[in-house]
Amino acid sequence: MVKTTLLNYNEIKRLQLKKQDKVIYDPLLDNKEISLQFEAQEMYTQAQNLMMCRQKTFIIGCGCGFWTVSYTCKIRICPSCSKSRANKYYNTYYPYIGSLKCARSIYDKGLRLLTLTIKNQKDLVKSINDIYESFIRLRRRSYFKNRVKGGLGAIEITKDKQNMYHTHVHLIVDSSYLAMKHQIGKDSKLVKEWKIASKGSSIVDIRKISYAAGGLKYVLKYISKGSNIPIKEYPIFYKLTKKRRLLFTFGTFYNHKAQLNKPYCPQCGCSYFFAISEISEIYGREPPDFPTLSSHLKEMEQKWMIEQIT
Repeated sequence: MVKTTLLNYNEIKRLQLKKQDKVIYDPLLDNKEISLQFEAQEMYTQAQNLMMCRQKTFIIGCGCGFWTVSYTCKIRICPSCSKSRANKYYNTYYPYIGSLKCARSIYDKGLRLLTLTIKNQKDLVKSINDIYESFIRLRRRSYFKNRVKGGLGAIEITKDKQNMYHTHVHLIVDSSYLAMKHQIGKDSKLVKEWKIASKGSSIVDIRKISYAAGGLKYVLKYISKGSNIPIKEYPIFYKLTKKRRLLFTFGTFYNHKAQLNKPYCPQCGCSYFFAISEISEIYGREPPDFPTLSSHLKEMEQKWMIEQIT
């Protein structure tokens, strides 16, 4: 059973609890700050969902057993949900990516990391559109098409001191040698290709990886850490990026998703669950210890069985 405690945010402001010279940081304090920004923009539903994330606990069951699960808001900019989303993507794509070999040198075939950047822009939507369009043009060029079999990419958006959006894409690709060597005063072949595709940007970076899991985690960390912009601009970022993909696959990586197992009851094996109630409605602010909760669930189970029979 999961035991949770609701924090009183009326009494808590920005806290950093110190224990054994280590800072214990609660991501839910970030949710409070983000929700205040949503309320300022009159986005009350999103603000409420952020505040309830990981704070409400539900009881679910299948008739022979009962468990507790936490409510999640699934909002892109929520710190807790971003990490859960990254873990889900890792479990989805690693079975295929983990079967590929890593390039041991710049001339070897295999997995490697690639970062592509476009010029800074004032418009967020335009910068996202430009990074997608530039990458599509790069994929269609014969040099890139003949050397890169496929890959997975995550878009990262930051903001500089001049209030310009700095947008770039981090990729793990399965490719042969990509020329990054250049002569003095001349661009490398890959930089030339990206400069043509992006209409002027020449910032490209390639790195080798030691193992596939590390490379995949490196790309997905830009999903887990969320957007790197000021919190006061999160509502605008949420509106402009809603229903926009910030993670994508192409080539041989496309449609290679692992079939994740559905949750099932360890006693009867069924995968159909029903929600009984919120723990907060039964016990108030804090769930009881396991023995008390277990005895109460048995009573609820008997009552549920009687209602089904009658």
